[in-house]
Amino acid sequence: MKGLSPRSVHPAVQLLMLLGLAVAGLCLASLLALLLANALYGVSMLQFGALAAAPERAPHGWEVLMLYQGLSLAGWGLGRQCCRC
Repeated sequence: MKGLSPRSVHPAVQLLMLLGLAVAGLCLASLLALLLANALYGVSMLQFGALAAAPERAPHGWEVLMLYQGLSLAGWGLGRQCCRC
């Protein structure tokens, strides 16, 4: 059709790029969430596993989990939005 440029990247490569950027966004956001949990609530990365298993045992367990979940989902979404192929 007139006005549309041909795709320069194979569709399988586009899917791999989408998946890679989404996973990279998830990893970076999870790291940011763990660093913020350490700075704000004093939860170390080693304590986070026990906190995830039983958040009611820690004073700020639910807040830390919600921070982690929110930033992880935001990172996943941002990673997907970066690959507008």
